[in-house]
Amino acid sequence: MGTPSGWRREDIVSRRFLPDDMAEVALTAGSTFRRAVESIVDLWLQGHGGGGGLTDEDRASLVAARWRTDTDEQTPTATNWSARPLGFAAVVAVGAAPAPADAGPLDWRQDRDANTVTDVTTTFSLVDGASWPAPWITERVPAGGGASVAAGRGVVTTGSLGASAFEDQAAIRYGSGMQTNTNVLLTFRHQSDAARPRFVLRSDVANLGANTAVRVGYDRTSLTISDVVAGTATVIATATKTLTVGADYRLRIDATGPTVKARVWPLADPEPTGWDVTAATVAKTTAGYLGIVVAGTSATPGAAQVVQYDDITITATASGGFGINYGAAFGA
Repeated sequence: MGTPSGWRREDIVSRRFLPDDMAEVALTAGSTFRRAVESIVDLWLQGHGGGGGLTDEDRASLVAARWRTDTDEQTPTATNWSARPLGFAAVVAVGAAPAPADAGPLDWRQDRDANTVTDVTTTFSLVDGASWPAPWITERVPAGGGASVAAGRGVVTTGSLGASAFEDQAAIRYGSGMQTNTNVLLTFRHQSDAARPRFVLRSDVANLGANTAVRVGYDRTSLTISDVVAGTATVIATATKTLTVGADYRLRIDATGPTVKARVWPLADPEPTGWDVTAATVAKTTAGYLGIVVAGTSATPGAAQVVQYDDITITATASGGFGINYGAAFGA
């Protein structure tokens, strides 16, 4: 596939899109080009079928976009593209070669931008009693609980006055953004057998409470991954792990697309290469809030539980968008 015959590169609308949004780009010449631009400059089509409320005539003067999922883009083939939108004279396929096997005669392929990776490490070199440093936000600290810095660590204490373990949960959210693909590395120390350290990913509510999310947690004798729907957790992967109370451990979590993996090991040991627990297909695959939740057990309501944290590194990967700009080179 090459540049469509009769269309000039300077006739392409210069605008950026994300690969999970369906958008259309005017690719015609002269007055037809101007009409097309005027009609769609602020139009974002809904759904993956493209077209929205456009007429057949409109579609004939526009170009639709198609792409692969992030997972399929890692192993690109000619047949793992999204469906070709119907009714358009041409479609731009945004992603790595090879081009779609079902490409039309006027279709062409455009490389995606590289993924954007942000890597932020939080340490707790603050005075005792200070709040958790930015970008961490204290969301829920029930009566009798707390979230502060002590002896160079971030300490989270559950409430001690609630009637249930849920009421006593404490939650610290990471920043204000919503993320999908995330790698987490942290040190933690639970101070009692009843303490339940948890890391929540892709939460649809900022306070990490009665949410729909993915949760990785340690529950006294096991490391678990759970789907959470409307606040109800269902364990979907588990591994037996017995950790020593008061000892330091490292935890790594990798959430990429539908797959979430986790491993835990003593702080003094080298990081293992394998994963302790893997959930191949979690229910929540869209972006959401993330952060730390500490809970007690149903058998110990009203008793404060303490977990300490240090050296928390959050690596977030945002999928590359694509830009079609004046003078852009088109792929084969």
